[in-house]
Amino acid sequence: MAWTAETPKEELEAFPTCGFRARRWLRFERDLLAWLETPEGRFAAWEAARATTAE
Repeated sequence: MAWTAETPKEELEAFPTCGFRARRWLRFERDLLAWLETPEGRFAAWEAARATTAE
């Protein structure tokens, strides 16, 4: 039987405040914000905003 990494339902309903899932999300958010400060990140954000507001 293959191993699956399913997130428990109670953790999908509320953001985890401790444990490895909380650390993983905090690391993701930290790295995302750092990337958005780069020229590539600013351009990607601009492109996404332009695509969502296009007529």
